[in-house]
Order: sequence, then C-alpha cells, then structure tokens
Amino acid sequence: MARDIQAVMAKTPMLVDIDSTVEAAQPRVLLVADQQKAALLGVSVDSINQTLQMATNGQTAGFLRQPHSRYLTPLQLRLTEAALSDWQQIQQLPVLSQSGQPIALAELTRVVHLQRENTIYRKDLRPVVFGTADLAGGPDSPL
Repeated sequence: MARDIQAVMAKTPMLVDIDSTVEAAQPRVLLVADQQKAALLGVSVDSINQTLQMATNGQTAGFLRQPHSRYLTPLQLRLTEAALSDWQQIQQLPVLSQSGQPIALAELTRVVHLQRENTIYRKDLRPVVFGTADLAGGPDSPL
C-alpha cells in the first residue's frame, strides 16, 4: 500500500524527494558453530567465539611503553575492514585445538544466510508507514 501511495505522489506535480519508511531487505549472515564437529576435533565453542571476537572487535595483545609518554599504549589485534567483508578470509582464520593444532574456522562452522528484521514504526501502539515528500517549484511562501 505504501508503494501505491508513493506512485500517486510521484505523479503529483511539484512533489520531489518522495520517500517512505519502508526499508529494503537487508541480508544478515550468521556463523553457527558445529558443536559436534568441534568436540571431535578438540576445539571448544568458546575458543571459536574468542577467535571471532578478536577478528571483529579486536583484542589487546599487549602494551607498548614509549620513552616520552606517561601512559602505556595498547596494541590491538583485529582484521582490516576489507578482510571482514570477505567471508572466505574469515573462514580461513585458525582456531587452536586442545592439542595445539590449528583448524580453519570453515571446518568448525556453517554459514546461515538470513534477512534482517525491518524497523517497525508505531503510532498509538499501531504499526505505521510514513510517506514524505518535499514541495518544489511554484511561488515561495513570504514567511
């Protein structure tokens, strides 16, 4: 219905920048740990989570003492933005097993593709969609 109203607004003269609060579908990707396979390979789910946490949010690896500074500078380990946007690079991250053997994250997880939930705007506790437009052309208001 919101798209129909937008189409009517688009045909109306002097209306520009027509928009609505209807959101486009947005992908959401989850990495789900395969608990059985991880247990067979000697990897805990916690170590999988720690590896992903370090890759995405960073982790302090240590502190750097500078000669003319009063405070220690933390050294952060984290993947670059380019690496975070490539799922194949993320899945190649090594996770150490209990025996110290590195195992690729791809062997311990599976990728699940979903869609993000859209925002629900409400007025008086009822869901609504807002349509907006700007008026252009014609005489300007004296105010």
